[in-house]
Parts: sequence; C-alpha cells; structure tokens
Amino acid sequence: MKKLLIKLWQWFAIKYVFEDPKTCAHEWEVYSTALADVCLELHCSKCAIVGAVNKPTKEEWAKAFDAPSNPYSWTENDRVTVGSRQLI
Repeated sequence: MKKLLIKLWQWFAIKYVFEDPKTCAHEWEVYSTALADVCLELHCSKCAIVGAVNKPTKEEWAKAFDAPSNPYSWTENDRVTVGSRQLI
C-alpha cells in the first residue's frame, strides 16, 4: 500500500506540481557531489530534473561538500549536463 501511495504522489507531482522538463527554463541548485564521477549534482527547482556539472574547479568542488546541508543556486546553465529523470 505504501509503494502505491508513493507512486501516486510521484505521478501527481510530475503531472500537476512541477513544470515540464522539456520546456522549463531551468533554475539549478547544487545539492550534492558524486565522488566516483567527480561532478556536482544539481536539480532544477522548477521541474525537478537532475543535472550534473562535470569537471568542477577545485573551489567549486570544495564548496559543494556543504551542499547536502546547505544547497545553493547554480547560474552557469551552459555547464550543466541535463539528466533524464526527475528528483522526487
């Protein structure tokens, strides 16, 4: 029953709460790092699609370690590789 409610909530959020990722003017937020890939992990606050910044600078990498507890905005949209799933 719990899994069904989660699936229902995800469907509702994608359908009625978040914007369509294909037409969204993304507003990125850094929320974590990926150690194995050495990239910053981002999500769009408007459509919840995930993204990544590959090859971050040393300063960007160091700043991102606080992102799980203190997410921050990312404005260099041209450096973001857009993923294929929504983070909900």
